[in-house]
Amino acid sequence: MSEDERLPPELDRILELPPGLRRNLYFVGVLSRYLPPGPPPIVVGGQALELYTLGQYATQDVDLVYGRRGELDRLLLSWGFERSGRHWTHNDWQIALEAPDETLAGDEERVTILDIEGLEVRVIGYEDLLIDRLNAAVHWDSEEDRQWSARLAANHEGRLDWEYLRRRAEEEGLTELLDEIQRGTAGDSPH
Repeated sequence: MSEDERLPPELDRILELPPGLRRNLYFVGVLSRYLPPGPPPIVVGGQALELYTLGQYATQDVDLVYGRRGELDRLLLSWGFERSGRHWTHNDWQIALEAPDETLAGDEERVTILDIEGLEVRVIGYEDLLIDRLNAAVHWDSEEDRQWSARLAANHEGRLDWEYLRRRAEEEGLTELLDEIQRGTAGDSPH
């Protein structure tokens, strides 16, 4: 590692954090700080679901939406990550990461901004995550995603923007399952 590619001082404490959600989000905060100026990465997928279900769902990898993959790849490589296909891993830090998409499937105005030890971390909004899970349930015939959709809706019932959800569900052909979830019956129907 060259003089100009030294690890940021924030990473000195990465191993002080327990492996999993907190460490991963902290890492994304550091990553966001050191990527070039522009739209920052947004946490999506299982890590967002783990956050919004308060740990009921657990995953070890971080999925990001980020538009400048070359810059992301360069930074991860300089910090000691190894690439295997589209996945990046750092064995010492127990962090696995990938950036499957360059644009957010949803409304950037609904992104949740967290403060993790003074670092800013952006996470897909829960309505858009719910739409993502509904898509998986319907189009991949995923009973697991159907169940997680119901849990996510139940966990955020009082905060969900049902008008926005209905509009997105109509655009994506998901209204039948969204109706079930809204009635609280998505987990009850046999599949």
